Amino acid sequence: MDLTQGFTDCFGCSPVLFALACRQWDIASILLENGGSAGGKSCESLSNPGWSALHYCVCHGKLELFNQIIRQEPTALDYGHPIPLLHVTALHSQFEILNVLLTGSIAMVEPYPVDIRTERGLFRSHSVPSRGAGRGATALHLVSHAGNARAAIILLEHGARVNNTDYEGSTPLHSAVRGGKLAATTQLVSRGAFINAQDHWMWTSVMVAASLGYYDHVELLANCGANLRLYDTYGQQASHIAATGGHAQVAAYLWWCGLALDTVDSKGNDVCLLGFASREPAIRTFLLNCGTDISCCSPIHGNVLHEFLRGPELCLPLLKAVLRKLKACGALQIINHKPTYDVSLLYLATARNQISVLQALLDAGANVDAEGGPEGTALMCAAGAGRLEAVRLLVNAGADVAYQKKSRILSAVAVARDHPKVLQWLLIDRFEERRLTSI
Repeated sequence: MDLTQGFTDCFGCSPVLFALACRQWDIASILLENGGSAGGKSCESLSNPGWSALHYCVCHGKLELFNQIIRQEPTALDYGHPIPLLHVTALHSQFEILNVLLTGSIAMVEPYPVDIRTERGLFRSHSVPSRGAGRGATALHLVSHAGNARAAIILLEHGARVNNTDYEGSTPLHSAVRGGKLAATTQLVSRGAFINAQDHWMWTSVMVAASLGYYDHVELLANCGANLRLYDTYGQQASHIAATGGHAQVAAYLWWCGLALDTVDSKGNDVCLLGFASREPAIRTFLLNCGTDISCCSPIHGNVLHEFLRGPELCLPLLKAVLRKLKACGALQIINHKPTYDVSLLYLATARNQISVLQALLDAGANVDAEGGPEGTALMCAAGAGRLEAVRLLVNAGADVAYQKKSRILSAVAVARDHPKVLQWLLIDRFEERRLTSI
């Protein structure tokens, strides 16, 4: 039998490689002693497609087999492999083999490059985590993300650059923060990691921590001198990012550190608007109680009241609290704000048939005859949808049953022609109700 060739129905898997994939270490050693080849890559049918024989050795800590393969086939050590051996060894905490790779001892001719990168952002094997493995990631990126402190120390002691970046501009500090391991973050900072390094989207490690709600990381980095006032490519600071994720504790800490909540990003959204859009009760309560201005109106996305009405669940007491605060600061005019790509608040409440919200907005002074959406006024929307209760409420609040759109005059009666109950109320019942009320 030719032990150097692959199987008939398998591309690349030699008997040695297949034995290693099946963890038959003794069989693999015997095959090697009898002239078997360790070349090729594992196929798609195995759990780790694309792995070489050395990958299986370093993953499971088989140093003797590793040396046996290197002595027999020095070319098996492929530095250009898309999944570098160093990354697999470090991630699986095989520290003895890691030292062998980095020192070039035993059978190796020269040390393995400590800052070698992954050429593709993939680790498709089931035993190697893919999170944190971006394109161009070094082994230090991956172990920092995994929180493997000992492996990180070994890599740093052998010359790994603490501020090396992957192809997306992320440093190992970015990866450590994404992994959520505070010890790894602390270790990199103590080793000279640049805290204010920004990736291709201008995100710092503080912004990464804010996006994930890692309060302890944000506090650590801020205490170590991180610049909290940096902006990303969308004009957002860490406070905007924390608010978008609904992370109230992080947003409150950044506010305490001096970041203003009324700072507007490139799309016209301030921290308050983004916080209310997250629909997290905790951050909404914080924004209401911290004394900041909540009257920001984005020309595109609306204001905080729009975010209240868009949510799947409406907290009416909280909505009334927002209206009271707006009234206290003289900003009730935002009730009538109509964004460019959205509808007015009164129109939105009507379209969603939120009668209690409709009443609250009318009590607060919403303009009942303002054009609020594609069908015109809120009354036209209610009549067209056949919502009798909303029609009654709007008409009793003084809504005009006629609406002029360009050169046309539309009537709520004509719009409600397919809804007999609404039609009857507009033509007959509303006059009868007024007569009975006047008696």
